[in-house]
Amino acid sequence: MAGDLADAELLTLAQEVRATQQRLLGFPANTRLDHSADLAASLLGVLLNNVGDPQAPDPYGMGSKDFEQEVVEILAWLAGAHPADTYGYLAPSSSYGIGHGLKLGRDRLPDAPVYYSSAAHYAVPRQIDLLRMEAVQVPALPDGRMDTIALERACRARPGRGAVVLATIGTTMTGAIDPLPEIRRAASPAGPVHLHADGALGGLVAALAPPPERRPWAFDGGADSVTVSGHKFLGCPIPCAIVLARKDLVRPAGQGEYVGNHRDATLACSRSGLAAILLWRTLARLGLGGLEKQVLGCLEVADYAQQRLTELGLHAWRHPGSITVVLDPPPPEVRARYSIPVEDGIAHIIAMPHVTPELVDEFCDALHQPHPPAGSRS
Repeated sequence: MAGDLADAELLTLAQEVRATQQRLLGFPANTRLDHSADLAASLLGVLLNNVGDPQAPDPYGMGSKDFEQEVVEILAWLAGAHPADTYGYLAPSSSYGIGHGLKLGRDRLPDAPVYYSSAAHYAVPRQIDLLRMEAVQVPALPDGRMDTIALERACRARPGRGAVVLATIGTTMTGAIDPLPEIRRAASPAGPVHLHADGALGGLVAALAPPPERRPWAFDGGADSVTVSGHKFLGCPIPCAIVLARKDLVRPAGQGEYVGNHRDATLACSRSGLAAILLWRTLARLGLGGLEKQVLGCLEVADYAQQRLTELGLHAWRHPGSITVVLDPPPPEVRARYSIPVEDGIAHIIAMPHVTPELVDEFCDALHQPHPPAGSRS
C-alpha cells in the first residue's frame, strides 16, 4: 500500500509539472519532449554510468561513452572546431562546465583574474570563489552586452598578469551575445588571454540561425573553452551540459586502476549515460537540417511575440538573432501563470521550441484581462 501511495504522489507531481510546462514562457528550457514511453521505460530499467574519461574504454560495460563522444563531435562542429582538436564530455550543468573552463584558464594563467560581465549568470561568481581566483566584474551595457571599453580599462590596470574572461552567449535576461573577437582584443593589455564562452542557451541559436543572424560564438570567435546546455534548446529531460575545450589546453590526471588506470580530464568520475543517449537521439533524429528548422521556427515565434507585445504597448524588444523578447513586467498573476521572471525592472519571454504563436496569443489575451491592483485582495 505504501508503494502505491508513493507512486500516486509521483504521478500527481508529473501531472502538475506537465500542466505548468504547457504554458512555460519565461524559463529557458525546451519542454517539447518526444521520447517514447517504451524507450524511457527501457532506459530507466538499467544503470547507465559513464565512468572515467569519455575517450577511455568502459571498464564495466554499463556506460554509453560511444554516444557521449558522438554528441561531443557534433557540438564541436557546431562550435566551429574540428573534433580531432577538441576535448569534451557531458557535465551535470552549464555552471559546472563554466567551472571547468575557468579552471583551464587558471591552469594556463595562475596569476590571472577572472573578468566577467555584470549580466553573466549568477553562478559565475560562485565558480570563481570555488577556484579561489580573483574576480573582476565588468559592467554590462544597457542592452546586456559586456562593456568592452570598461574591460580594456580593467585589464590595463592589471598588466602582465594575463586574463581569464567569461563571455556570455545569450545573457539571462536580455539574450545579449558578448562579442568574442572584440573581447579578446580588449583583454589583450593584460597579457595572455583565456576566453571561455558560456553558450548555455544562445550558443546553438547563434550557430544555426539563418544569415545574417548567424555569427561566430565559440571557437570560431576565438574561445578556448565552451559550454552548451543540453536541457535548454536541445530539450534533454535530464539537466546536463556539453563541455568543450581546445585539446592542447587539457591536462588529464591519473584515475584509479579500478576504472582502467587511464588518464581522466573530467572533473568528476561518473556522468549520466542516460543523458548522453537522450541527447544523441535528439541530434540523430533532427540532424543539421532539423536543428536549423527548429531555430528558424523559434526566431519566427520571437518576432511574432515582439510584434504582439509592442501592439499592447509593453516596449518589447530583442537582439537580432535572439529568441529572448524583453518587455515591461506584466501583472504578478500573469507572471506567475506563465513563469515570467523580472529583474532590474524588465521581464522576458523566451521562444523555446515548445512555444507556439497560440501560446503567445494566450499570454497576450491574459494581459488584456482586468487585474487587481498590486497588494489588493482578489
